[in-house]
Amino acid sequence: MLSNRLKHLKMEEEKALKKIDETRIRALEIRQLKERNEKKMSVKERARQTEAAKKNAAQKEHAQRRLEERQKAELRKRQLFEEKRAEVRRVNQEKNQAKKEVLMMKKNDIERNKMLRNSVRMQEEEKRRKAMEAEEKHLEELRKKELARLRKEEDEKQKKEMLAQKMEREEERLIERIRQMQELQRSAYEELESALRMPTSPGNGNTSQEYQ
Repeated sequence: MLSNRLKHLKMEEEKALKKIDETRIRALEIRQLKERNEKKMSVKERARQTEAAKKNAAQKEHAQRRLEERQKAELRKRQLFEEKRAEVRRVNQEKNQAKKEVLMMKKNDIERNKMLRNSVRMQEEEKRRKAMEAEEKHLEELRKKELARLRKEEDEKQKKEMLAQKMEREEERLIERIRQMQELQRSAYEELESALRMPTSPGNGNTSQEYQ
């Protein structure tokens, strides 16, 4: 994903450089065109001056010829004027066209820059979204680990409590057995003492001696 974005940005940079080169070449062509037009106008002006000089010389020789030359000169002048006006019109049109092209290139550059900014903004938003997802995932894992730890502690606590309760019951049972044994022992002692206190019959004179 990152390599594709870098490749896309490099392509946009190459396009921008290409546009700059094309603009420079167009500007050079316009300057050269202006220089050619100026040379043409200079040549035409010199031709007109030469033609006027010839006309003046011809007027001295022949009046009719001067009239004809004057008419030709006027016609030529009108032609030159029309040509000049057409040339000026063409140059102005080329200037206007060049301005339109410059404006169009600026507009395209603005749109391209806008798209690049939007692309960068979307990439940053995507990074933030992924970072938030990673953080949420991390927090969820921590929460699960904490729940597992608490459950384990609760289980261990319950086991200890159950063991303690079992041991308490066992203790109570043993105490009860000991108490019963003591009770039986006390009863046996009482029977023994009772037997010892009983009077001895003549036929059993050795009974007390046996217990002694």
